[in-house]
Amino acid sequence: MKRKVTIQFQTPQDFTRFRSLVDNNIIEKDLINLSITCNCSDKEVAYAMNYLDAKVIQEFPE
Repeated sequence: MKRKVTIQFQTPQDFTRFRSLVDNNIIEKDLINLSITCNCSDKEVAYAMNYLDAKVIQEFPE
């Protein structure tokens, strides 16, 4: 299941790594805040949090 979330990253490298992983699902990119809003699967969100030390800063209602 996909959900719309905004994920913030600690480093530009992690931001870029995740961006390339979910490129087709990206809704918005914010380079200044190193955040991505996307329609991501739970698996993609878990990957960002567990392996890239990212935080979900906003979750949108369905």
